[in-house]
Amino acid sequence: MNVQIRGARVGAVAILLGAAVVAFGAEDDWESRRAALKDRARPLILNSDGNELVYYPTNAPISFEGFVSRRLASYRGTKVSTVSYCPWSSGFGLMSTAKAGEFFDRPIDLREGCTNAAPLFAAKGLDCLDMTAAFCRTNGMEIFVSIRVNDTHDNWYFRPGTNPKRSWLFPQWKADNPDCLYGTDRQSPPHGSWTAVDFGNPKTRAHMRKFVGDFVNNYDVDGIEYDFLRHGQLFRTVGWGARATEAQLKQMTDFMLELRAITEAAGRKRGKPVLVMVRTPDSIDYAKGIGIDVKAWLRRGVMDLWSVSDYFQLDYLGPNAALAHRHGVKFYSALAESRVPWEVAKFRGKGRDARILPGRNTVASYAAEYAAAMAAGCDGVESFNLSCLWDDANRHEFLGIDPRRTEGLDRTYFALVRGSGGYEPEEWLKDGGACYRRPRIDPGRIGPTREFSVPADRDFTFAMELGDESRSAATVSMIVGTDGRAVKAVKVNGRALAFQSETDGALVYRAAAGQLRRGRNEVSVVPDPAAGPRLLIRDFAISVKRK
Repeated sequence: MNVQIRGARVGAVAILLGAAVVAFGAEDDWESRRAALKDRARPLILNSDGNELVYYPTNAPISFEGFVSRRLASYRGTKVSTVSYCPWSSGFGLMSTAKAGEFFDRPIDLREGCTNAAPLFAAKGLDCLDMTAAFCRTNGMEIFVSIRVNDTHDNWYFRPGTNPKRSWLFPQWKADNPDCLYGTDRQSPPHGSWTAVDFGNPKTRAHMRKFVGDFVNNYDVDGIEYDFLRHGQLFRTVGWGARATEAQLKQMTDFMLELRAITEAAGRKRGKPVLVMVRTPDSIDYAKGIGIDVKAWLRRGVMDLWSVSDYFQLDYLGPNAALAHRHGVKFYSALAESRVPWEVAKFRGKGRDARILPGRNTVASYAAEYAAAMAAGCDGVESFNLSCLWDDANRHEFLGIDPRRTEGLDRTYFALVRGSGGYEPEEWLKDGGACYRRPRIDPGRIGPTREFSVPADRDFTFAMELGDESRSAATVSMIVGTDGRAVKAVKVNGRALAFQSETDGALVYRAAAGQLRRGRNEVSVVPDPAAGPRLLIRDFAISVKRK
């Protein structure tokens, strides 16, 4: 009997070992499939803010074709590999999706001649994310859903003195859970919005687990994007002036792993991994200040793809790209529209009615950002909110550019292209501007105490990331207030540029072929101390013409 028992035990062990081998093989195959999906070439990910239904023309048909014609149709025949679709404010705000989150079914006209058509489409069984997914599948594109983790546009449209439950964009969940918010409409924090949710509250985390599960279980998406820059708010204490603590950082990392488990379970159920993309500030230190421990997230496998930057640019791309790749994560530069007001532009002709600045928000500027991103080691770029900048023809031209092949295009590089026409780092983090590694040469900051100046008793040196311009001659333009005589010289990579002209404080130099490098370039501005104690620099650009 003992032999039989031992034999039975041995047999059981053998069976268990066999099961373990099978399980290991299945797991190994699962990770191989994830790796294959992650490694797919994505030169251009397009993040769409999903406002088609919210601003739907009252005379447009309530149909799949009508929806596609609003924006999606212009993506055909472009270089877009992946559409990351944001169902409007998403996350803790109102959503234009009917099967996840709090549905925006309020009959409100937010724009003249338009209406919120989400409930009209839902009545016909049409959902914006389903329709976008169908379009993407038909046109050979991936579909991600983009979750704006703490979007607070509801603050902008909030009407003081009204019932919050009836305010334009204020969601019911926030009205029912005021203890989850940063403050009230009468007591707003110094950093961030009072309508932001506090992830230190377990109810906040529970609610996000719910709607993330709804998205990945109710929609056929290839991936999910967590957008931590709409807006950069996670913990109430940070909104009121503190930095995130180690305990809060750990809490957020653990929570992201919980969300990863939800998307993993949904992927296994359908037999295909759901990729996870995360968009954070480009500064590791700034991200940590608001509650995101990027290095821990990379180390613990929170994400497959990492995208950086939004309203402001704090750091350079190269170090972050190298960091991501050390952990097997794909890295992307998120390119949002420049918010520099047109009034402070100097690289433009006359015309006060122009909507965008020549130089910024043009093909030449984005071609330069593309080239710089690829030279810095990015796996591609994420176009954020750009699809709503232009009409269909211009949008199609812009999206037709392959970020990996910009050699034949004019390229205009700016020391700081994004500018601060929107939010600044201090908006979400006390002393957030201290995280700048890029020079804060920002024409959007024009004002008595906001302009960028440097001591005139020493050279001012900073870096610019460029594409492969090693064979290019280039025009280098700098705005130095109103007196070009305050500058003795400008050098790139240790060599002085040839001075060409000066008009109203705009200095123009010439860089010789071979003077510029692929990747990081060192720029030095040599002031003239005799002209004053400080040198005002309003803008700096390097322009490369191909024709």
